Amino acid sequence: MKHQIPSPTVFPSLLLFK
Repeated sequence: MKHQIPSPTVFPSLLLFK
């Protein structure tokens, strides 16, 4: 996974993890 563009799937994932 590259840290260039915040994927739309990563955002909800982080929220769920938090």
